[in-house]
Amino acid sequence: MEVKTLSPKDDDLSQVPPTNNKTCNPLKKFIYTQTNAIPLQCSNGSNDVVLFDVQVPANGRAFARATFNIFNFASAGDPLLGVHSWAGFGSTGDTSFSQRIGGGAGQTICPAQSLQSQQILSYGMLNANSKTVRMQVHQYTSLNCTHGSLIIQPGAQLEVWVEDPDCPGSSLITASYFRDVRSKFGVETPFALTTAAQDVVAANITTTETKNALVYGQMEASLPTTTNRCGSQYETASSVIGFNGTYQSASVGAWPASGGETHIALYPAASLNLPAGTHRIHLAAAVNQSVNSGQAKAGLDHSADTILGVILNPSSAVVSGTTQLGRIHKIMALGDSITLGYEDTSEATRLGANGGYRYFLYHHLTNRGFKFNFVGSGSAGPSDLLQKSHEGHSGWKISDILAGVQQYGWVRTTQPDVILLHIGTNDFFQNYDLQNTPGRLSSLLDQLHADAPQAKIVVAKIVPMPVYQQYNAYVADYNNSIGLVVAQKQALGRAVYVVDMNSALSNAVNSQDFCADQAHPNTQGYAKMANVWLAALIQLLL
Repeated sequence: MEVKTLSPKDDDLSQVPPTNNKTCNPLKKFIYTQTNAIPLQCSNGSNDVVLFDVQVPANGRAFARATFNIFNFASAGDPLLGVHSWAGFGSTGDTSFSQRIGGGAGQTICPAQSLQSQQILSYGMLNANSKTVRMQVHQYTSLNCTHGSLIIQPGAQLEVWVEDPDCPGSSLITASYFRDVRSKFGVETPFALTTAAQDVVAANITTTETKNALVYGQMEASLPTTTNRCGSQYETASSVIGFNGTYQSASVGAWPASGGETHIALYPAASLNLPAGTHRIHLAAAVNQSVNSGQAKAGLDHSADTILGVILNPSSAVVSGTTQLGRIHKIMALGDSITLGYEDTSEATRLGANGGYRYFLYHHLTNRGFKFNFVGSGSAGPSDLLQKSHEGHSGWKISDILAGVQQYGWVRTTQPDVILLHIGTNDFFQNYDLQNTPGRLSSLLDQLHADAPQAKIVVAKIVPMPVYQQYNAYVADYNNSIGLVVAQKQALGRAVYVVDMNSALSNAVNSQDFCADQAHPNTQGYAKMANVWLAALIQLLL
């Protein structure tokens, strides 16, 4: 396939520098850093997670580059299982600007695999219509997609370069396979990669003086469906930056294909010295083996765009803004002795010395990069549970928790972002007005919302009570009513959710998930509870 060399036009960013004697202002550079972990959601593009959504205080043609590290936490033994892929898309500024194509890319990630320095490129025009730069990402798989299996780690960074609007093309030159090749020249099929390096997209640059150039490229390469599995990589592809026909640096990736998930993302980059004159900068690609020559493709759809971006004299850019994004989430564990972490093996463990589910949940969240604080008036747990605060009160019924919330202002004073509520067990143990248990829960939820209207409240269906098998039907009725009560609150527009803790633990006689008293979970049971809370939090801590 022939790839056309771009000719400068007023409607693209491959514009040659102005020929007049105007002194152009240097590039402006804006830097945004995401301090939180970002769990990805399963999506076909309609449920994308926003990595960056910023208003850049500048006008002019802009080039944006988001970089991030991403990890697949769906390893063996983890509650989240599966091979997943990520896909991202970026948009910069006024979407009506020459019908500008944003940048998209994605890649398959095998269990326990970490991908460093992934990126999304985008370019466009910042003007009065829009100064928004938005980078969004989702995860997908061909089978059993699980929310939050892929998590972008803290420290993701967005760089936005903006040139002087009176000097278009003086500092930024960009090209897109879809915008500048596929659409402009009528190429309607994806670009077929072979063992011979071929240009995918290219741009001509004319300079009247020597300039330094920082070149970034982005390309997604895809194979047809294969039966290859993670860990048996047999095919690689490479993408390389070319300068006047000489290749500078390459990005090489392997296909850890599984179940037809056969995408890899390549990010070549180069630093060049451009003497005065006209130069050709191009992005080329190839596969390393003939088995898939002609079958591996670049640009299977408009969400996977090959982009080439050139920044001239980047060292002279004026850093016009550095912004930290993200915040620390406050999580309140609210309930009875099960929230405290009661175990009946010793006096200390009866007072929550092991931390219960909070111990396992803390380490799950910490290992995934989340920034959070447990909040509450109580404190219990082992030395390696660094966030010991909670609101777990042994023996307390729903009405007792409601009275405590009202009297002591636990929620009002701490303003948690998320409340994890497991309550109702002692109402059964104490045989307390069981028919009105759902109504008391409703009143408690109303009070929690009144004290912290912005809080997301996660209500758990209570764990089984193997010691009291005669209460099974009552517990089932109460757990069913929890769903009804939560639905009522949701109808009022409140952020209230329900999780099924009951089915996570065994209700068998002499259950292995409970202590000898068969009323409180043991270490194994608390670990299972933490997994249920984790799955919910992954969808809420965004």
